Amino acid sequence: MEVFLDTSALSEPDLDLMTEELEKDPELKFFVSAITHFEILWGYSISDKKPTSYKNFLRTAGVRVESILQSDAETSAEWKPSEKDIRDSLIAASVKRRGASIWTRDDDFLNFLPGDRVKIIA
Repeated sequence: MEVFLDTSALSEPDLDLMTEELEKDPELKFFVSAITHFEILWGYSISDKKPTSYKNFLRTAGVRVESILQSDAETSAEWKPSEKDIRDSLIAASVKRRGASIWTRDDDFLNFLPGDRVKIIA
């Protein structure tokens, strides 16, 4: 099964815990959306921090960065998200396209994906 990790699930203090969680089930394949990836890199940049721990996490956990495709934009547009939900809807469209689920702390994804595809983590 494929799982996307949302920005809210990848705060720096939680990266070690997330790595442990990902290692529990070797059958799962993990992704971050290109949107999530660049949101995280942007956060490091504005705080004048190096993204070393995040990049190590991606490598160690084998997490792939998934591109946003035109079909994702089209799916997102069909959902007619509010302005504040555009990024989440694009990420959700990628999740839907891959038949994956998403782990997040953000219940906004339930506006775009069925509940069994959204795991709200503590």
